[in-house]
Amino acid sequence: MNFNLDQVPQRTSKPREHGLTMVMDKGLGVRQTEDFIESASEFIDIVKLGFGSSMITPNLQKKIDVYRAAGIPVYLGGTLLEAFIIRKKFDDYLRLIEKLHLTHAEVSDGSISLPHSQKLDYIRKLAKHVTVITEVGSKEEGIIIHPNKWIEMIESEVQAGAWKVIAEARESGTVGIYRPSGKAHVVPHQQNYFESFSGENDLGSSNKRRTDLFHQTTWRQCKSREYCTERDHRCGSFTYRIAKRYLLPVPGS
Repeated sequence: MNFNLDQVPQRTSKPREHGLTMVMDKGLGVRQTEDFIESASEFIDIVKLGFGSSMITPNLQKKIDVYRAAGIPVYLGGTLLEAFIIRKKFDDYLRLIEKLHLTHAEVSDGSISLPHSQKLDYIRKLAKHVTVITEVGSKEEGIIIHPNKWIEMIESEVQAGAWKVIAEARESGTVGIYRPSGKAHVVPHQQNYFESFSGENDLGSSNKRRTDLFHQTTWRQCKSREYCTERDHRCGSFTYRIAKRYLLPVPGS
């Protein structure tokens, strides 16, 4: 910092395990990268070469070397790995990251349909070679995953070898862990249910609250085989029922 200002927290120094800053490089040139490093390297912990931009970026290895010289790890966007997976070219992807001398890799399934068990297999395979970052959630608007399912997937990916897990939200903050309105997709807390009825004697108000709760605790099984709490979900839901417990259990739990 060039000067001190009260009530501004001190930035921790690198290497950091918490409060990490990841920057998405969407196709900077080498000189742009050098300027970027000069102005912000102390604040950046890791850089992702976004999407499949690394496929067409000129002087790719030279740019990666600029980041490496500044002590900033680089990894390829998970969408690129998905492009290799859908073509059954995973071994070619391993050879690519070895050729580029990368120490990190991302595993995601935001653009393709990939059974979670297979995703975990890819995490385990990559973790033998590099530090793995994963991304959970779909980039497609309207696909909403039950919060309990999010937790289950995140925990299983960490157990499979992921160093960090990113919750999909896109730059818009309207997909993944967020609803189209921009509000976070969360489970209503059981305590709030009991508090809403404490001291309530008016039957009409009580029934209204029960109706509101019905809207919150209804889940639907979607064609994507995930679970959501949207009562009027647009993805083609075909069944629904009231959750038996107020904390919206994942079916089968």
